[in-house]
Amino acid sequence: MARCKFQENPCLSIFVHPRDLRLVDWYYTQESVEQNFPTIAPLTRDIGDLEEYDFVGMISEGSFGKVFCVLNKPSKQYSALKTFYRLGKDDLKPQSFLQELLVLNELKHKHIVRFIKCCSSKNDEDYDVFHLLFELCRFDLQKAIYNKNILWPLITIKTTALQILKGLEYIHRKSIMHRDIKPANILISNHGMVKIADFGMATFYGKPNIRLDSEICTLHYRAPELLLGCSPYDWRVDVWSAGVLITELYRRVPLLGGSTVDEQLTNISRMFGNINELVYPCCKQLPRWASYEKKNGAPCEKTFKSVIKPYAMRVGKHKLSQKDFLGTDSMRVFYDEHGVNLLELLLSLDPSNRPSLTDALKHNWFKTEPHPRKNLHDLVNAFNLSQNHNIAKNNELNGEAPKP
Repeated sequence: MARCKFQENPCLSIFVHPRDLRLVDWYYTQESVEQNFPTIAPLTRDIGDLEEYDFVGMISEGSFGKVFCVLNKPSKQYSALKTFYRLGKDDLKPQSFLQELLVLNELKHKHIVRFIKCCSSKNDEDYDVFHLLFELCRFDLQKAIYNKNILWPLITIKTTALQILKGLEYIHRKSIMHRDIKPANILISNHGMVKIADFGMATFYGKPNIRLDSEICTLHYRAPELLLGCSPYDWRVDVWSAGVLITELYRRVPLLGGSTVDEQLTNISRMFGNINELVYPCCKQLPRWASYEKKNGAPCEKTFKSVIKPYAMRVGKHKLSQKDFLGTDSMRVFYDEHGVNLLELLLSLDPSNRPSLTDALKHNWFKTEPHPRKNLHDLVNAFNLSQNHNIAKNNELNGEAPKP
């Protein structure tokens, strides 16, 4: 197996990939897999080594591993390599790696990041290190949403939302829930296609009497039933996360920014009204209900529509040209009622009221002007222009002459 030296190249900072990395170990037994996984045959993808890859630079780093940009020497193709740390030769903690690998072997779709293969190498301590190789994407939504130089007209929001929901709908048809939908885990390829990534928290669902961890999913995107300790649960937790994410495309600020479970539940109540049996039957049976009720006894009115309205109007013009962005008044043409209605459905407090993504994709929002496009080329171009602008600005600050 290859012994690799990883070198960082700051030029690769324009590439991004999922950063929620988890500790893994190849030495595992079938009993170590979460019980809600189906019985499977041996993994269908062979484990290769890294001899044919050159390490170009580090893309990102998490608490349990790193992501690198690598170049396949024979094909001259760039890929993203997700590398997992080994803390020691006897550190046998395979579950996260194995679960992600099992899920990836089930998925092949144009809106899912393409998994290429598993690789292994030896580190300096002679421990086996295991890697997952993926297609390399251009950027993630986190970078695009919070880039002030990138405009988000309604057609871009619709196209992005449509592709996210299509990818999630496919995942759910495979009886898999992602459990960590957020902007950083939604990648955009060079061809302008949404790619759902990072399946480190994903799991299968549908088996009876299986207890699932409710402390899952990034807090800002965690569904209320998870915050209240519900288990088991199902694909509807992804629907809530998708609703929060799409709202973030409108507002370009987090919808629910709690720093603790209690704070997040309070923020949800202030946005969507109190959680009680009138809106969420059987909620009082959930483990954290008593604590929630004690801290959120005061009546709360639903404010979501008033919060989203200015943003739904701001991006609501049928046809947008560059001059339309010179002043916000010229853009306040009509209220995007269909979009807000879909968000209200996705963000239902009662999970049983959230639509399946098959039904969500049939919503009138996607049938009205402006119709979603087939790709996000405009967003990719805007991101590239922004990156070029940043490079030119940095060169100017450093006293470097612009390149011809």
